[in-house]
Amino acid sequence: MNSEWRPVSAFDFAAVSLMIFAAVVGLIINPLSTRPQWLWTPLVDFLGEISRLTGFVALAALILLFVPSSAVFTLRTSQRYKDALQSLRMQWAPMFFAASFLVLGLVFADHYVFNIRDGFGAFCTETNATPIEHVCHEADDPEKCAVSPTGGGTCQDRDGKSVPCTGRYKLVDTRELCTATGIKISQRQSYRVLVSKAGQEDIKNHPEFQVTDLDWRFAWIDSDLGGKTVSDLGKIDEGACSLLNLNSFIALSLRKVCNYVLAKSLELFGIFAYPLKRTFDRPFGRFVLRYGSTGNEENPIDAAEGAEKLNEKFTPTKDGELFVYLNEPAFGLWANAFHDLNGGIAKVAVVRIR
Repeated sequence: MNSEWRPVSAFDFAAVSLMIFAAVVGLIINPLSTRPQWLWTPLVDFLGEISRLTGFVALAALILLFVPSSAVFTLRTSQRYKDALQSLRMQWAPMFFAASFLVLGLVFADHYVFNIRDGFGAFCTETNATPIEHVCHEADDPEKCAVSPTGGGTCQDRDGKSVPCTGRYKLVDTRELCTATGIKISQRQSYRVLVSKAGQEDIKNHPEFQVTDLDWRFAWIDSDLGGKTVSDLGKIDEGACSLLNLNSFIALSLRKVCNYVLAKSLELFGIFAYPLKRTFDRPFGRFVLRYGSTGNEENPIDAAEGAEKLNEKFTPTKDGELFVYLNEPAFGLWANAFHDLNGGIAKVAVVRIR
């Protein structure tokens, strides 16, 4: 005998009401940010914890609970349903998992192909690097150290007097796979690196850079020196869909939906691009120092979210020229495929402290 579930007791009605509440808040109120400002603050915080996934699960449960049993019986006994289920189990699901494992294997193989090529110096080209001869004795405040100007010329102290150079600047196009600094480093010495975003004043003597190159971004959205984790890529940017910047309720709703879809699309991109990162255990866009053009001696510079400057002491593990780059995806046989995924000019200063 077929029977249908319907709410009877007070507990049943409470459960159904809770699911309706979760579906409305998770799928409508939170995505559109339409929570009234006059609500009790703890209640607003509680509503904010109800995610879209929770709302979707609640909506799916409501649909399943109230589907008539006759409709379920008709579906389960339908020959088309049986054929589709059989085809899914015996054909499409095995094909999907086989293809997934094949693609995953190829992606990881490609990653190691890139590492092998990188280890043999395919992407970092040596220059006529020279060492930093003089030591900065104010290492606790390296910005006081005499560093050669980005536009060239002699080093000067704060009074404008010429002094021996204890460090050098290098402007780095973060889109490049690997940038040589022209600084020869030694594992018997210690250094400090300072990284910041370059400004218009820094590039005025460098015609190879344009003002538009200064915009610091990763995966087509604003970024910083700390880079982007996969979850960061999935954060909603309220200004992403600025073309829909109208004041009507429909335009507001469309903009909210557009921002959400864009954020989740970037998060999905980050998931699929994860195996292609040059360094697995660091976020996308993390700044990396490399010692020498060959081998894989690297030093990622960790930074807090929203960091505007990096300041780190390092002692090289091998002699050679210092190279810098960002931790971005790369193909082994098409290394520059993601060249324009990020942008920004970094102002890198290296001082010798011992």
